[in-house]
Amino acid sequence: MPEPSEKSDPQPQAKHARRPRQSGKVPVFKFVLIMVVLLVAFNTFFYGWLSNPKEEAWSRYFDGYLAINADVTAAILRYFGEQDVTVDDLTIRAPRFSLGIKRGCDAIQPAVFFAFFVAASPVLASRWRKAKAIAIGVAIILFINLFRLVSLFYVGALWRSAFEWVHVEFWQMVFIALPIVFWLIWARQQQLKGSVRTDASS
Repeated sequence: MPEPSEKSDPQPQAKHARRPRQSGKVPVFKFVLIMVVLLVAFNTFFYGWLSNPKEEAWSRYFDGYLAINADVTAAILRYFGEQDVTVDDLTIRAPRFSLGIKRGCDAIQPAVFFAFFVAASPVLASRWRKAKAIAIGVAIILFINLFRLVSLFYVGALWRSAFEWVHVEFWQMVFIALPIVFWLIWARQQQLKGSVRTDASS
């Protein structure tokens, strides 16, 4: 007499079939929406209050930050042998060239944009890893900004005809790309770490 064949319970399959699939577009849409809100809010604050000379209560902090950049840049120039370098009203003055530190020379926006990219990223990462990435990325961007100021001084001193191109075309494009490039590198690293952990646990 043949043995009865084992039949699987159709109920779990029915439940599984009714389970909705989460679209991969949802995290991307959420990320884009959060980024738009954050960028609009920050730019409104940045141009309306923080860097607005009419808002003295806020702009004094911004001017103080610019003064720090000017003082550090002047110190670096003195270290490299520049003589009689002084800072006067956010302007680095030297016999060979004078460089004004104004809005746009601060790198605040690229640094904040990078922080937003990481914080809102749909990439799976702990808060500690995101905070660590933000701290390191912001520090690197601010350091590159000091390098920009030093390079602009020497371009102005040695190749004045190219100053505007280096200042407006080259360095502005670099700082537009920096937060995006840094975020993509970080996101890729997190994905690779996640795949390594998955392979190790399987």
